[in-house]
Amino acid sequence: MTGVTRTGAHIVAALLGVAVTAEAAVAHSATTAQLIVFRIQVPPFLWLGNRVGAQPDLRNKLLHNGWMVGMNHNSTAPLGRPLAGDISRRVDEAVLRLLAERGYHGLSISEVAKRADVPRSTLYRRGESTASLAVHAISSVVPEVHDVDTGAPLADLVASVTDFVHRFTASDHTPVVMELHALALRDPQLAALTAEYLRPRGAILDQMIARAQADGAIDRAIPAGAVRDLLIGPLFYRWLIPKQTLDDQTVATIVGAVICGVAPA
Repeated sequence: MTGVTRTGAHIVAALLGVAVTAEAAVAHSATTAQLIVFRIQVPPFLWLGNRVGAQPDLRNKLLHNGWMVGMNHNSTAPLGRPLAGDISRRVDEAVLRLLAERGYHGLSISEVAKRADVPRSTLYRRGESTASLAVHAISSVVPEVHDVDTGAPLADLVASVTDFVHRFTASDHTPVVMELHALALRDPQLAALTAEYLRPRGAILDQMIARAQADGAIDRAIPAGAVRDLLIGPLFYRWLIPKQTLDDQTVATIVGAVICGVAPA
């Protein structure tokens, strides 16, 4: 640390009654240079009433902004890391609002930090980019795929696909999700990140397809990924291109036709 930074760190330490590590982070912007984060170690007894523990407003503000997470005696987060749950939720909500209002190209880390009420340093420390923020946010609202297993593999597969499609198309966030996937066609980083968040969902469907193949309901020669695409692709095409409603009867008709097509000869 520089002399100025070290002095500033110890002034804060003296005020808070904590021990300062050798590391302090200094963040610069175009117009200001300000001390943003001190990595601090807090003795457990501090929560018994010493200084910060006796000043709940100060303590809560520091915890709220993710600067002194290590002070939480119930936390298992590493020292200096933000409280992942609350901060991630606020960041995801801010990103989704911005995507809906301005689109992906209107997204910025500064505006996300402002809307989420967290310091920019919190996002930079997590190594975030606008792409990672956007994909993390949509992955939090895209429905999970349920692994239905009642002992009737084909019926289970149909039930899971139908449930996922209905929940996905009913979500208020779906337009933002689809816009991001469309942009991923020309953005390698977005493409990699969207593929990553979809992989676990696809893996569950592939397992269910494998059970149906083992049961003799689906041709084993057809790759699971192809069966998955054949089941979901026509439904999304009908919903996106001609903008037709996916009611229960429509979904059952399309899925039924696909099942007939992938059945063993």
